Amino acid sequence: MSRTRRYPTSPPALRSVLDPAAHESVDAFLKNLKTHIRKLNAVFSKHEAEIALLERLYYKGKNQHRAALFWQRVSEARRYGHRLQELRIPALIESLRGSFYGEQVASIGTKALKGAWSHFPSASQIAFVLSQLRTCSLLLEQVRAANLEDVLVFILALQTGAFLQLMVVLVALVSKLDRLALDAAALLAPLYRDCHRVLQRLHPADARKVRSTIAPSVQADAPAVVEPAQTTASADPVQTEALLDEDLGQSISRPGRSTAARAPSSPTAVFLDAAVSIPLAGAAAPGKSRALPEPPARHRADLIAPQTQARWSSRDCTRSYLPPPCP
Repeated sequence: MSRTRRYPTSPPALRSVLDPAAHESVDAFLKNLKTHIRKLNAVFSKHEAEIALLERLYYKGKNQHRAALFWQRVSEARRYGHRLQELRIPALIESLRGSFYGEQVASIGTKALKGAWSHFPSASQIAFVLSQLRTCSLLLEQVRAANLEDVLVFILALQTGAFLQLMVVLVALVSKLDRLALDAAALLAPLYRDCHRVLQRLHPADARKVRSTIAPSVQADAPAVVEPAQTTASADPVQTEALLDEDLGQSISRPGRSTAARAPSSPTAVFLDAAVSIPLAGAAAPGKSRALPEPPARHRADLIAPQTQARWSSRDCTRSYLPPPCP
């Protein structure tokens, strides 16, 4: 059974029964609606392609990684993607546009949509569109929050060194889905506002029962990060230069740079922040210089004849001999 609600099939009213003062508002609404449909089709078509790629990865790896913890995040991202596609927002807006011409979009051609509108939809049809837009907006917020958690899980799995190619592909795929969700959320707000305005012009009594704005984003209510006061530079330039030259293994605050920890805003930012913290094999710890290997005992200077002076290169630890000094 499909969870998608169907568009109401109430017959549209004729244009002749509408107040002539509202005709200009409907003309402006239909003009903006064409732009909204074009942008929505572009975003959701890209989203469908990314979900198809995720479905292919899920099909190829579900038997091998079924018991892995990171695979649960892959399954969740797949469910969110299919749920977003089930809403069929571009097709819903096309149906709303077709209701201004008295027929469904599937039964009329492109030429009919370029002509003058002859009908206008009922209040239940516009209210249904507004309800679906609010549902899609809330779903997009949940998708973005889940994408951020997915990338964190994939980065932890990436540090283990197992299935590196799969993890990198999953991080890139989830980052792309998050970007598309952000673009779709940015398109829903002006579309909801235009639909509510035309509802006020066509059915003023029913417009009071519908929320005038779409649900606000959760991130808009998040408290801002307060940056601490910057550290004043030392007045003595010689002492400051000496501190910068010496490796103390400490983090020195540079003037003009903020030391406040910023909150990750997207999966891409999380991946870039965590990529520099992944420990590499053989890498030295931060703030510590890598120790050079101790030369063998047979090559030490105290065991070599005094006529020959041995010098060790700090780069490759190879011995280079110098000629004996002149008497």
